[in-house]
Amino acid sequence: MATCSFPVLRYLYLSDIRLTKFPYFLSSSAELKGLDLSGNMISGGIPKWFWRVGRNTLTEVDFSDNDFNGPLPDPHSSIETFDASSNNFSGEIPSSICQASSLTQLDLSNNRLSGTIPRCLGDLKSLLWLDASNNSLTGEIPSLVCQMGNLSFLSSLDLSYNLLQGPLPQSLANCTSLQHLIVSYNAISDTFPGWLNAVYRLKTLHLQFNRFHGAIEIPLPPQISSLNLSNNEFSGQLPINFLLNSTAEFVVLANNNFEGPLPILSPSVNYYFVSNNEFSGDIPYQLCNATGLEIINLSNNCLTGTIPHCLINVSVSVLDLQGNQFVGQIPEIIFTEESWIRTIRLGQNQLRGTLPRSLTRCKDLEVLDLGENELEGHFPYWLDTLLICKFSGRLPAEYIVILIAMKFEEKGGLQYMGDSNYEDTVSLVMKGEELVLEKILTVFTTIDFSRNFFEGEIPEIPSSVENLTNLEWLDLSSNKLNGEIPKGLADLSSLSTLNLSYNQLVGPIPHGPQMDTFNHPFEGNPGLCGPPLSNPCDTLEQSPPHSTSPEEEEGHWIEWRAVAMGCGCGLIFGMSAGYLMLETGRLRWLVRMVQGKKRRKKTKYKIIRRSTRGQ
Repeated sequence: MATCSFPVLRYLYLSDIRLTKFPYFLSSSAELKGLDLSGNMISGGIPKWFWRVGRNTLTEVDFSDNDFNGPLPDPHSSIETFDASSNNFSGEIPSSICQASSLTQLDLSNNRLSGTIPRCLGDLKSLLWLDASNNSLTGEIPSLVCQMGNLSFLSSLDLSYNLLQGPLPQSLANCTSLQHLIVSYNAISDTFPGWLNAVYRLKTLHLQFNRFHGAIEIPLPPQISSLNLSNNEFSGQLPINFLLNSTAEFVVLANNNFEGPLPILSPSVNYYFVSNNEFSGDIPYQLCNATGLEIINLSNNCLTGTIPHCLINVSVSVLDLQGNQFVGQIPEIIFTEESWIRTIRLGQNQLRGTLPRSLTRCKDLEVLDLGENELEGHFPYWLDTLLICKFSGRLPAEYIVILIAMKFEEKGGLQYMGDSNYEDTVSLVMKGEELVLEKILTVFTTIDFSRNFFEGEIPEIPSSVENLTNLEWLDLSSNKLNGEIPKGLADLSSLSTLNLSYNQLVGPIPHGPQMDTFNHPFEGNPGLCGPPLSNPCDTLEQSPPHSTSPEEEEGHWIEWRAVAMGCGCGLIFGMSAGYLMLETGRLRWLVRMVQGKKRRKKTKYKIIRRSTRGQ
């Protein structure tokens, strides 16, 4: 095609066709107005001759999602929309870009740009959209933004994921058309902007992961629909009406130093994250007025009182109240047949009583954490009605080998439990230290029954154990297990972590390639012998296996001591698997089956760019 000539070509759209070279036949297209090469594999720099093409006609250029590198090109003055995002452009943003006085959309995101933001960008009176996120830009946001009528039409400013410092410029108050302000993941140091009410069209305010500090003394402007102030240094008590009159649907205040009572919530909120602060007092009853709530995360605060009966409605999928000081019982009536809740975390509180039987209605439940409370009663045998995890009887080995998630490895990249707005977390204990999994890989297959009161022998693993090709973590430590270690454990080639320490196991340790690589998984079992231990087996007298009476075999009810429940016992079984904290009195009570449930999808909050060409 290099010999072809298209002198009257005006628009050329070649997106997503796996192009590897720049179309040089464009050199003769003097009337070119629009060019879209997005989503290809073109590398190298932009040819210098290109900007001589359509010098007075070219208005729209899209080079996004390629492998272009080198410095940013100098677009000529007729350009109106210029998208160079998701490439490898480097160096500083050239000041010559400011000569494009008709520029309305400028997207330089996801490159390797450095240096400061050119002050002359504030002179672009027609600019509607500016995205320079995910680069390495430094310095301060220019104070000339929106001064003297410049950038008065700017509706979206995204400078997130850079190295910007200093305060937010006060001149942003003059951006009366601004709808989306996103400066997250920088090092901006400032107090909460008191000029927000002047920006009366602002809908999105994302300031997370910066160094904002001090108290917030004004209510949230009512037009803001998405607010993220997380991971800053805000402190003090929020105005009780901070959210009362807002239309916010997405509210994230997590990981700050807020204190005092929770602000009254407006009915419009769908996602509410205030974890890891110092909020205190009862949950305000107005929280129940937000009937569209899908995710409630109030964890790790100083909240007290009882859990409101109305807190869970049909729409709630995540309820996380862990790490507070709630008292009383888990309300019996909060779970209904219509509930599609998948995460319940009530651990580390002061809850009493028994588990509500209405939990059996939660057919989509994936994460249940009730650890470190004061629950009581018998083991909830009725949990076997849950479709995710069914508990009954002892641990016959044939139940382990039918665990589908441990037999097959899911292909196609990493996936995590949760959705785009929330990721489940759990705590596991490994080698005496608590390990918090901030993201649970759906392929992370784990059996953790440590630090409980299981007793009896570890069931013999049958020869078909080779089907468990995805089991990576097995922790039965700190129980009362006795007898010998099953030889089949040595055949688990995928096993990367094994911990059988502090039990009453006896006899020789099985040999195998994996067994010889584990560090100290057998300590605290004086009856064990052989490598890797220093004591040979011929010097020890093996104790006879523990025997169980028929009376113990039949329908043994186990006392539920939830003060220890959750310290170690959790189940994470591969794809769409459940995680439950529990304690039982015998190893014979275990998981019978893990069955994945299709989770209901939720809408991910995302700003959608409206292209000038109507896409």
